Amino acid sequence: MTARWAGTTPSPEVWKVPTGSSADYAAEQDGAAGGRARRQIRLPGGSSATASIRLKSLPKSRRVYAYLRYSSAGKTITKYVGDATAPTRLEALRKAWRLARQKGLV
Repeated sequence: MTARWAGTTPSPEVWKVPTGSSADYAAEQDGAAGGRARRQIRLPGGSSATASIRLKSLPKSRRVYAYLRYSSAGKTITKYVGDATAPTRLEALRKAWRLARQKGLV
């Protein structure tokens, strides 16, 4: 069993968006979610949007928090997913996508 709280603050490489193109960012999200189709959100009215996970660490926090983001009618919708603390960015994103699916957000 692992401890609930990490002993140190998360490395910025885990939660900060890496530099690169939007295609690189999309590929990172697709890989973590298990493919582009697994990032789709059904919107009211039958349309869909492609979601992404944003990782955030608050100052002096020992946790990485995940938020699901997508656009609908020109507005960005953000929903809290949960704790996505992990040793690497890829693991944190994968954990967040699993949590989002478990909560029925995607």
